[in-house]
Order: sequence, then structure tokens, then C-alpha cells
Amino acid sequence: MPSLPVLINPRSGGGFGDQDAKRLDELFRSAGAEPSIRLARSHEELVDAAKQLVGERAPLLVAGGGDGTMNAVASVLAGSDTALGVLPLGTLNHFARDLRLPLALDAAVETVVQGRRKSIDVGEVNHRVFVNNSSLGLYPAMVHQREKLRRRLGGGKWHAMLRAMLIVLLCGSGPK
Repeated sequence: MPSLPVLINPRSGGGFGDQDAKRLDELFRSAGAEPSIRLARSHEELVDAAKQLVGERAPLLVAGGGDGTMNAVASVLAGSDTALGVLPLGTLNHFARDLRLPLALDAAVETVVQGRRKSIDVGEVNHRVFVNNSSLGLYPAMVHQREKLRRRLGGGKWHAMLRAMLIVLLCGSGPK
């Protein structure tokens, strides 16, 4: 049985560590798959790994994370023959919900292993491919500010988003 590539964004949702990876490995094996799980430590590492797998003509790449992770990986896979398997590990998982995929990890693994391919539409704005949604205005500015705050101060996504919202609403795009 060939190895199934699984790329995980460990910063998605509440975080994903080594113990979570062991549990995920067990879930895939119980479902009849031989996973090769990789925790991508950065956006660049995630995208580079996806590009490599597309270059190797992998039939399926499983991505674990939230909407940002799915968008990053799907933008690499768009137009290729490599299918995207979705493990919804993010905070809101809009993409998985829109596709009516199970949000429970064990059910999501079963769906990836037993599921069937389904084509979805992608969009493009300013030469950037996206799935699910593309935002203009305040929201992207708040997300950008949120991530800056999380890198600088640490802490949770929701607390940082509240602070980012106040910064953007009071100061425009925030301090430089």
C-alpha cells in the first residue's frame, strides 16, 4: 500500500502537536491507510511540500488545518491531477462545512480514506487562487493585524482578533 501524504498546519485551531499526530496516525491505519504525516512549521513549508507532491504526481494530498491551510494547499493543487483530502482542524472550518464534510477527526479520516473525488470551483483575485471565499476591506486588515499580534504577543486567536479589530477600527490598518 503506498504512503498517503498528510500535511498538517500545527498552528491551526487549538494547535496540533506530536500526541495529536500519533492519534491521527492510528486513525488512518484503522481506516486502512498508511499515512506519512508531516507537520508544516510555516506557510512556505506547507506550500513547498504541496508543490513537491504535485510534481511527484501524488494522486491525493491530505491537508489538516483551517480555511487558510486549505486555501494555501488548494491554490497549489488547482489545475493538477492531485486531489485534496480535507481534515478540518481549524477554528471555524468554513471550507469543510461548505463541502458538508464531517468535522469530527475520526469521521473526516474515514471520509478521506473511503471518499470519492469531487470537483470544486476555485476563484482568482490579483493572480491568487482561492477556495471558499476572498475578502476585501476591514476583515483582511483585521486578520493581518491579528497575526502580527499573535506573533508578537502570543495568545489565542480570538483574543488577538478582538485587539486587531479595535486597532483597525480606531487606527485604520494599524500601527506600522
